Amino acid sequence: MRQVCSRTVCSDVPDDDTERLRAELEGIGIGFEDFEQQAARFQSLAADPCVDLVGFSDGSLSGDGNNGGYSWIVAVVENGAIQEGGVLAGGGGAALASDNTNVLLSSTWMEALGLAAGMSYARNWVGKVDWYIDNTGVINNFRRMHRWVANDWSKAGDRDVNGYIDVMRQRVKGEWTVHHQLGHVEKRKKYRWKDP
Repeated sequence: MRQVCSRTVCSDVPDDDTERLRAELEGIGIGFEDFEQQAARFQSLAADPCVDLVGFSDGSLSGDGNNGGYSWIVAVVENGAIQEGGVLAGGGGAALASDNTNVLLSSTWMEALGLAAGMSYARNWVGKVDWYIDNTGVINNFRRMHRWVANDWSKAGDRDVNGYIDVMRQRVKGEWTVHHQLGHVEKRKKYRWKDP
């Protein structure tokens, strides 16, 4: 006689406190000490499908690979530009290699954390969202992951953060587009312009 065995998993995380985990990821206000967060204004504008949001995120890793950080910022776009007072919120976080026994820190991982934190914060924005980031690896993963099958996920780097971004892609309310923003101006080739 065959016996049916099954197990229902009720929690996605060990302590099931998703609000605490989301708040830690978003890091609202970290790195923005003198900036007054505009949470109430953000919430009221988030419900208007005619208002566009723009976001920026960045991540970095120390030369020895032991310390990493990320940040994000969101602003309202009016008449094609960010107006004075248009910045609504910002945040960030840090990671230490010694705290992450199962994840190797990388610049791409930190960049992806910046995008994940921004998506988490702006998940209820119903209008258009244009996000800018300077890491093409994160952008390519964002654009492709909706087509990934199990084999693609097994080969993907930074599956933990990319998995969260994929969940957020499915849950965000607005139309999200991630764009490449040239970064590291100090490393770009210098062009010499001649005056006419």
